[in-house]
Amino acid sequence: MVRTRFWAVLVAALLVAQAWTPALAQGKRIKEGGGGSVTAPVTPSTPGGGGSGAVVSGLPVCDRMPDGVDDFACECPAGFAPGTVWGSDPYTADSDICTAAQHKGLISPDGGLVRLIRAPGRSGYPGSFANGVETQSWGSYDSSVYLFPGKPAVAEVQPGGSFSDLPECGSFEAGMYELNCSCPAGFTKTTIWGSGPYTGDSDICTVALHAGIIGPGGGGVLVEYARGQDDYPASTAHGVRSDSWGSYNRSMRVYPAGSGGSGGLPECGVLGDGMDELSCVCPSGFVPFDIWGSGPYTADSDICAAAQHSGVIGPGGGTVTAFRRPGLDAYPESIANGIRSTSWGGYYSSVVVALAGGIVPEMPAPGRRLSGALPDCDSRPEDAERFECVCSGIDDFGGVWGSDPYSADSDTCRAARHAGVIGPNGGEVTVLRLQGLESYSSSTVNGVETSSWGSYSASITFDRN
Repeated sequence: MVRTRFWAVLVAALLVAQAWTPALAQGKRIKEGGGGSVTAPVTPSTPGGGGSGAVVSGLPVCDRMPDGVDDFACECPAGFAPGTVWGSDPYTADSDICTAAQHKGLISPDGGLVRLIRAPGRSGYPGSFANGVETQSWGSYDSSVYLFPGKPAVAEVQPGGSFSDLPECGSFEAGMYELNCSCPAGFTKTTIWGSGPYTGDSDICTVALHAGIIGPGGGGVLVEYARGQDDYPASTAHGVRSDSWGSYNRSMRVYPAGSGGSGGLPECGVLGDGMDELSCVCPSGFVPFDIWGSGPYTADSDICAAAQHSGVIGPGGGTVTAFRRPGLDAYPESIANGIRSTSWGGYYSSVVVALAGGIVPEMPAPGRRLSGALPDCDSRPEDAERFECVCSGIDDFGGVWGSDPYSADSDTCRAARHAGVIGPNGGEVTVLRLQGLESYSSSTVNGVETSSWGSYSASITFDRN
């Protein structure tokens, strides 16, 4: 289970959020009687505005997503003024960035770096309350944004360079595969979990001290991503006590800055922001983590689990390449090769996986239907006159009554297997609703035994065309 970090939210900030009105005064969106209108977008502030804190990154101060920009990075200063937000990730593209970032848990009222990716508009944006921020609901809007942690560029140690030239070590965020950074002299030791590798949210400088990479006087550190583990044991080394933890979805290993680290390909995690392609290694016995979809998968899915689910590798691992692809409106769940994926709605970007050097999976051409775009057959409404869906596998538990036609409350996929329209590994089916019968007879065909039944109000069969 992934630890959740909570930031304290001052009551005063909440009161300010309720009373604050400049965003509406700017004319970005006017809500009257449940309706709304949109005017020209507000241009992001120049560094130094938008809050009481200083901007330290050199990025523009976050305000709203500028028009004509699909990928935007900015900084929320400490004490930023809260604004109005519509939706719950994605948000409408005219939402206040810093307030949305706090709602998602990316920053606290102390500010931070944020990255935004534009996505297509939606027919509805539900509001919600999270991390001390309440967002508003909205109907249709022409553009959305997804928010991610802002990531500093990976610094490189040049020959003869000084570690003091490196940025100070902060967090090793999800999607990072390498980070060169510097721990200052007298840094504050904080909590770490594990004994090498360490959990990906452990404090970098404390990890480096525990691992013997640096001393209390600080120094340069190279951090590399490693696969998540089922268990992180505690230990004491170099005057630092690490804590134990159970399962976590990403790890880190540390090396002296400029050392080259482990060399070779990194272990696979997720396809990081800004990456269009990643070759990486799934180690033998890897722990599979969450994936969404059935190929393609959402871009934040675990690469190794997606590779096993799609049959590219087995539990013994292997070297794979992940490729970024366009997002889909829906990602259906399925079970394949011992891995269960989860369903998801629209996502701005997808990933497909192939063996390194192998054939690259293709997305469908415009107009072609992806089997992944169909719903799972378990979601079939009993009153649907015609329903196209996917059977991702055949289980032994669903009841089936009749011998084609079947009673309308029969398990769709077991009935489809009995009818011979799919094999034991499932597939796409089209279910047709018919009038009910006075009786349904039992039979055993294609390894499926059905039951008999009396009268039922409606029947189903399958389109074989």
